[in-house]
Amino acid sequence: MTYEQCVAYLHHPPRFPKIPSLDRIKMLMGLLGNPQESLRFLHIAGTNGKGSVAAMTASVLTVAGYQTGLFTSPYLEKFEERLVINGVPISKPSLCKHTLHIKQAVEQMEQKGIQLTEFELVTALGFLFFKEQNCDFVVLETGLGGRFDSTNVITAPIASAITSISRDHIRVLGENLGQIAQEKCGILKRGSCAVTTATQDPEVLEVIWNDCSNKKILLEIPEMPSADQIWTDLTGTRFFWQDTMYEIPLLGLHQVENALLALQLIQFVREAGYPVSIQAAKRGLAEVRWPGRLELVSQHPAVLLDTGHNPGGIQMLGRALQDYFPNFKIHTVMGMLSDKEYRHCVMEMAKRSERFYPVAPPIPGRAVPEEVVEELAKPFCRDVQSGWELETILEREIGTLACDQLLLICGSIPLVGAARTILRRTLPIK
Repeated sequence: MTYEQCVAYLHHPPRFPKIPSLDRIKMLMGLLGNPQESLRFLHIAGTNGKGSVAAMTASVLTVAGYQTGLFTSPYLEKFEERLVINGVPISKPSLCKHTLHIKQAVEQMEQKGIQLTEFELVTALGFLFFKEQNCDFVVLETGLGGRFDSTNVITAPIASAITSISRDHIRVLGENLGQIAQEKCGILKRGSCAVTTATQDPEVLEVIWNDCSNKKILLEIPEMPSADQIWTDLTGTRFFWQDTMYEIPLLGLHQVENALLALQLIQFVREAGYPVSIQAAKRGLAEVRWPGRLELVSQHPAVLLDTGHNPGGIQMLGRALQDYFPNFKIHTVMGMLSDKEYRHCVMEMAKRSERFYPVAPPIPGRAVPEEVVEELAKPFCRDVQSGWELETILEREIGTLACDQLLLICGSIPLVGAARTILRRTLPIK
């Protein structure tokens, strides 16, 4: 199989199972020799911020000298971004080799009438890759859930983190925050430790407290620095925590919360007997990269990318626009997927926009049609322009943006990834 055929094979199964269960992934991993059982994990679930926490944690462990795997989803531009060791994505030959191995096991299960999901195959791919490369640690981000998420096939990790929880994937996870939180808490296991953020909704925090208490899990909730201990500008954010100043090159005050979760995970690693110096933690946070998340890819002209695609993410984006671009006129390119609360998200961004371009993300069958986004935006923005191809929009805006205008591409991850790929032709994007 070619690389393209392997990626197509991994994407071919359905996204969601007919019956939520860990039985399929357990059977698959058994056929593959249970590579996950020889790995040490830091497990991260949540609605918003889990990718940032994972990237920060992995960056610190890498700087500390550990062979560190990072498993995230979905990818922004290339599939290989989902499986990274010490900042280097999986190679195409390695991806193909492990996919063929998985395909043999899947065929055995299919003969018994068992159909796996896309995420189960990718999870298996990650475990095989990380074991082959003798990872000291794997920072493991869940997919959309927790309890029945295929990453939850692991035994007790060193520690788990529950990032900010808001309404997302309500068809799968539950109708209210308490139900969603309970699903996310499914990753919390006896014999481990846990951390969550102090800014959680009280209903969510109560669920997490009760779950940890019932399982006799130590729960840490890092206290946020006071406002006069946080400084932020277009270069990133600096903050004091436990008498040490840290710097992260990511925009948004919410990234301070995420950094505290990562630092607490690192503290759990230390307490488990693996040294990580304060200097490694400082440098790891300072060097972290997490593209597409409030990523200012250009200042002149001003171009911002953000994958906020649920109410919580849109709220963070709105706050960031006020903090960093208070006097800018916003030209928004936005597309959403149908399994999100897209109506609220579109209307909120249209309110902030001088000009608004509705675009359908490049995901057939899941994209909210352009005309639907257009109708949602029209009551809130005077200048809604539809019928443009994404590449044409970007070329037009890049060539005409004034010094007080910001081009914002936001919404679904596939849309932002496609825009980033187009923009790198003319902008110096790393």
